[in-house]
Amino acid sequence: KDYGKDTYGRTLGVVLSEGQDINMQMIEVGWAIPYIYCTEKECAPGYFEEHGVQRYIDACEKARKEGLVVFDPADPLLEMPFEFRLRVQEREPDKFVGDYQTKKFVSPTEYKKVDVCKRVFFSSEKLAKKLGFTKK
Repeated sequence: KDYGKDTYGRTLGVVLSEGQDINMQMIEVGWAIPYIYCTEKECAPGYFEEHGVQRYIDACEKARKEGLVVFDPADPLLEMPFEFRLRVQEREPDKFVGDYQTKKFVSPTEYKKVDVCKRVFFSSEKLAKKLGFTKK
């Protein structure tokens, strides 16, 4: 399912193979964490429910509890892919970050205050508020 391109020209979406959600499978086995990113163009009320965001969060929390791959206590993933890009490109965080379960959000530089499995990234503070999140 192609949801368009991000600002870097990368395709945003869900990979399906024979009806199976590969994104979900990667999270379930601990190879990935959810990266939910909302822009004004695609996120509207109901977006999270329509895209099953809670299922991705639940799968991430289960993988963490079981200590799978990126959550392996002996060899955890120390840097998320977006953090790597920020560091290599010498950029500061620029997306507001919400906690999907508490519906609170923080400024871009405070993203680490939000649990890695529950993060929802927003293109603007205005959008976070529009979708029912309040400033922490």
